[in-house]
Amino acid sequence: MLALEVNAFLGEIARARSGYGPPQVAPALPDHRSFRRDGPATHVVLAPGLVEAVLGAGDMFLQADFHAAISAVDRESAWHWVRYFISHNPIQHDGPAHKASREAFLTVFADASRRLDGAWRAISAANLAEFAKGHVASPAEFARLSADRFIEAVIGLHAPDFPAGALAGADKPSAKSVFGYLHSPARLAAEEASLVGLVGAMGREGTGPDGVMPMLLSLIVQGRDPMVGTMAAFLNHLLALDPEQRRAAIAGASPREVFRKAASVNYTGRRAAAAFARDGLDIMPGDAVLVILPPLNGPQGGPDLSFGHGAHRCAGKALAYQMLGIWLDDLRKSCDSIPWQSLVADRRMPGVFEEYRAA
Repeated sequence: MLALEVNAFLGEIARARSGYGPPQVAPALPDHRSFRRDGPATHVVLAPGLVEAVLGAGDMFLQADFHAAISAVDRESAWHWVRYFISHNPIQHDGPAHKASREAFLTVFADASRRLDGAWRAISAANLAEFAKGHVASPAEFARLSADRFIEAVIGLHAPDFPAGALAGADKPSAKSVFGYLHSPARLAAEEASLVGLVGAMGREGTGPDGVMPMLLSLIVQGRDPMVGTMAAFLNHLLALDPEQRRAAIAGASPREVFRKAASVNYTGRRAAAAFARDGLDIMPGDAVLVILPPLNGPQGGPDLSFGHGAHRCAGKALAYQMLGIWLDDLRKSCDSIPWQSLVADRRMPGVFEEYRAA
């Protein structure tokens, strides 16, 4: 099957890239590779310049059809709130509908960032205090704790009666994202059960394309894994350094640098609406295109694709920078009090997202 061939190649790419820092990829990887059978082809694009061109080509490429992917496994149409998230998230729209949806998203994100800055700072300081006391065993555990509590603060603002930790928790593994499990009914069913509880706690207020619910679901269903993966990648990198190198790395780190080097989203998809040809890559209308976001085989000074590129770049970029900036500020203050020697390095589990699990 074509899908199996594509997935095998994506796995090869994800395993070959470095977990954090400069690219360390086998030189045999091509700039792009096309998979063809009867019907539309699937193209995997690796070279940063080509990725940037595809993502910046406007209406020539449309968003991947997540609704269709979920429909393939949702035989009983039971995942109402997963579908709701897709319907009211900019990722599922093109053209004027995308612009309107994105503007509504950004308005809600901006409001949340203003209202939650103080709470996030308090949470981050408390998390680092726990880290310094040795209450976590691995970098990934601390990354999950940090990201989950940031998200729980957002939930608490809009659904104060919803029990803390009901959607996420430091003791749970990562990879809650619906995008990593489009073909796993059990995963989607568990996600749906959690979302039903959240919607019930909100009294269904804030639903609709301009409400807060799409933003909440975006953080929970879409944004959690990239944040956890980024934090875990950076912490595991720090764990491998000597104390002086570690201090220097933390002192010089910025959200932009950390997200770029961690590049925790390995790839995203598009559908071709028009023919596209460049550097030997020939795409026809109807073809599927998967673009690789980390800089695998291009110069380090190439485009920053960690949040995508073009009109459909991640709408939560500024919010992610804000959260990580707060976290890095506290990490700088706490660096020397953290028991680095007691932490156990995690196992890297590359897939759609970069993940780290306790060894």
